[in-house]
Amino acid sequence: MSTTLSIPVDLPAGYQTDELVSKLTAYAKKLVAKAVHHTPKNDPTLLTKEEFFAKVDASLAEYERGESRVFTDSASMNAWLNAL
Repeated sequence: MSTTLSIPVDLPAGYQTDELVSKLTAYAKKLVAKAVHHTPKNDPTLLTKEEFFAKVDASLAEYERGESRVFTDSASMNAWLNAL
């Protein structure tokens, strides 16, 4: 199947419309193939659902023990950060 494409822009010198469309199509196919076949690498920062909720529970327990800081406004937070 052949498709005619009209590009209403000035092409760089030496480019033909069919050549440009062919290159753009090939590039788009490569991008789609990468997206479809993408397998995430082993990322040590990713957490499982259980690990995430364990961290949330640990943070809540820390808060209940009074081992966290609470700021009522940005000025007090900035003052504490500047004192570090």
